[in-house]
Amino acid sequence: THHLSMLRYDTLRCNGSALAAGASRLSGPTWDGQVAVLDPEHGCAVLASTAAEAGIVDLQWFRERRLVSISDGGEVQGWHWRGDNTIENTFSVNGHDDVGTCIALSADRALAATGGLDRTVRIWQLKDDDASMVAVLEGHARGINAITWLGDRVVSASQDGSLRLWTTGKQDSSAIGLAAPATAIAAIDAHCAVAGLLDGALALFDIRTGAVAAAGKAPARVGTVTALDGRRALVGADDGSVTLVDLRAGSSLTTLHAHKDFVRASAVKGTAGYTAGWDGKVTDNLVEPDHRSIHTSW
Repeated sequence: THHLSMLRYDTLRCNGSALAAGASRLSGPTWDGQVAVLDPEHGCAVLASTAAEAGIVDLQWFRERRLVSISDGGEVQGWHWRGDNTIENTFSVNGHDDVGTCIALSADRALAATGGLDRTVRIWQLKDDDASMVAVLEGHARGINAITWLGDRVVSASQDGSLRLWTTGKQDSSAIGLAAPATAIAAIDAHCAVAGLLDGALALFDIRTGAVAAAGKAPARVGTVTALDGRRALVGADDGSVTLVDLRAGSSLTTLHAHKDFVRASAVKGTAGYTAGWDGKVTDNLVEPDHRSIHTSW
C-alpha cells in the first residue's frame, strides 16, 4: 500500500502495466490537483506525478502513455507520461459550466464522454494534443454523477434518479428510472452495466430491454464499482469498505474495511483489484481464484 498524505484520490485507472491516479491535494490553504502514475508491481510506488490547477475528478488512458481527465473546474485536460518520472500537460480546454464529475471513452478511444454538475453530457474528439467538443447533450434535471459507454451509446447517471441512454451526437435520449440516484457505473459488456446507488444498492441494467434488476448491496453509499467479469464486481463505499459482490446471486461474497475514508476509485489488473480513497491511500486487494474472497495486501 502506498500512502500519500494530504491527498484525496477520486479516480484510478489501469492501462495493463501502470495505474493512473487523479486526486485533489491540499496545498497550503487551498486545494489543487494531482495526476500520478503508479507501479502496481511494486506496492503502487509513484513512478511520476505532476500538479494540476484544479482537482482531478476522473481520468482515462486513451493512448499507451496518454491520459485525458476532467477536473472539478470543468476543464478537459490531456497528459503525457513519458515513461520516466515526468508527466506533461499537453492540453486544457474549457469543458463544463460547473464541476466536472466523470469521463469515459468509446471502444476505439477516439471519443470521450464527460458529465458535470451543469446537467450536461458532452462528447469530445480526442487527439494527442487537443480535444474538440462535438456535442452537448441535455435532458437530465440535475447534475451527472457517472458515465460509461455501452457499444456506441453513452449511459449517464444523474442526481435526478435516472439513467439516460444517448446515441452518440444526438440530443434525444431514453430514460430509465432507478430506486435511488446512481453514483457509479461500470460496463459489463456492450449491452449491460452495473450501477451503484446512493443508498448502497447495486442494480444491473440492459439497454436492449431497459430492464433493471437488483444485484446486491454495499454497506454504504457506493463511491466506485468495477466489473471484474460478467459475474463479479469490486465495490467501494463511503464507510471505507471494499466489497466483492456476486452480481448474479445478488450477494456480497466478502467485505473488507480497507480505507479510513470514502472509497472513490477502483481498477483491476489480473487478479488484483486496486482501490483508492479520500484517505490518500491506494490499496491492493487480491481477488482469489475461487471467485469468493479478497484480502488486502498492506
